[in-house]
Amino acid sequence: MQDCIVCESKLTKPFNTSDNLLYWDCNSCEVIFLDSKHHIDPASERERYLEHKNIIQDTAYRDFLSKLTNPLKEKLSSGSCGLDFGCGHGPALADILTKDGFEIELYDPFFYPNKEIFSKIYDFITCTETAEHFFSPKKEFDILNSLLKPKGWLGVMTCFLTEREAF
Repeated sequence: MQDCIVCESKLTKPFNTSDNLLYWDCNSCEVIFLDSKHHIDPASERERYLEHKNIIQDTAYRDFLSKLTNPLKEKLSSGSCGLDFGCGHGPALADILTKDGFEIELYDPFFYPNKEIFSKIYDFITCTETAEHFFSPKKEFDILNSLLKPKGWLGVMTCFLTEREAF
């Protein structure tokens, strides 16, 4: 058994898939997660992220990111300071927010490994197409929460598989 990586419950059971990898199904929060013995090494993970097409000038990608930036901007004051957590190698979201007058710092463990961000607090944090890659989501969200000012905003945009058959 492996404790749940989201709610830390011990109520997990194996979840069978066709890829011969071991997944766990949490009876408490219903998350399905990959067993840590199947996590890829950091070099392979970095190479996989380089395949992402998050190009700053790509208008279609910028439109996609507007699903997060537009509602977030409505909640922020001019000059608010934020963090793009997991910005990847092409920080388009940060470019959009900077052009709209917000201050934004970048963090990505592979492409912008600026550890100084962990000693600051922010008016807002964005986390797009990132949370689904967290090996320890509870720990990561606890860190993000500690980096937010009181009444700060955390903008998360991701795609999770919700249908068990999708596995």
